[in-house]
Amino acid sequence: MYFYLVMWHYLLNKLPVRFYKIADRRKLIGGYYHLIADDTPDYIKNLYQIKKGSEFQRDLSFLKKNYHLISYDNFLTQKFRNQSFILTFDDGFKELITQILPILEQHQIPAIFFITTSLIDNKEWMYKNLLSILIEKVRLTDEATLKSIFKDFLDLKSDSEIRKTVSNFLINITNDTNLPREIAKKMGIDESQLLQTLKPYLAKDEIVALSKHPLITVGAHSTQHFHYKFLDQKEIKEDIITSCKIIQSITNQPKVPFAFPHNSENVSRDLLREIELENPEIKGFFGEFNFEKQDMVIKRFSLDHPQNEVGIVIKREGKNHWYRKLKF
Repeated sequence: MYFYLVMWHYLLNKLPVRFYKIADRRKLIGGYYHLIADDTPDYIKNLYQIKKGSEFQRDLSFLKKNYHLISYDNFLTQKFRNQSFILTFDDGFKELITQILPILEQHQIPAIFFITTSLIDNKEWMYKNLLSILIEKVRLTDEATLKSIFKDFLDLKSDSEIRKTVSNFLINITNDTNLPREIAKKMGIDESQLLQTLKPYLAKDEIVALSKHPLITVGAHSTQHFHYKFLDQKEIKEDIITSCKIIQSITNQPKVPFAFPHNSENVSRDLLREIELENPEIKGFFGEFNFEKQDMVIKRFSLDHPQNEVGIVIKREGKNHWYRKLKF
């Protein structure tokens, strides 16, 4: 049985992308990146891998050849043909202007930039970005010092892999903005000064300028990038509405799309219908989890990893989509 499954996947991978397009009846799919950079910054390095500019160029050439790339306005008016693709970027890093926008202009490809609103003007770190910096610091810190710093959090007395244990502890901190700051202070990192030195996120005036660009729509990506699976429906609703209203107040866009942080797990269709009914300025939800019929959420998948050319990702996503349809 295992042999046949392996052969089945092997044969599917050999099929051209046009086969997947024919078999996949979804009218619209999306892909997302976080940032594009030739050198991965420390605040990303321990979270996920990213593509270089040349790899991003390759992806865009593939998408232009194989898909109809649409804008948010096309999505709103439903004026797009089957097998369309919408390109999106999450979080609101400065590379949206310095690296990504020039390449999009070169190819004349529209995109949505989803912004985590608490990060605007570099007022605070996204907690996961700060954790990535702390993990880099762990690699440069001797074990005796780590034992002293983390004695209130971990029992490291007999641990033979202290750096690994501490790094795993840090990366698994979830929905907490205060603990990373507390640990940064213990490790001798002035996180506020570092934030102002690096300025990894977009400023408000830059977001205003982007919203006026003919290729770009600015959307909301939550207030603090918390995992919704740990929030109740009331908290999720408040976070979605608040972040969208902040983006609209900055951009004056009549409609604001929203992309779920991490995924749309724990978010019900009924809640999204309620949000749209009560807030007509919020239009278009983008996510990764359990909305197979696409009646409320446009399915996106990550294009970040440098080893995953976009064609490979689309094939994998196509197989997963068929599996889920059979399963449901």
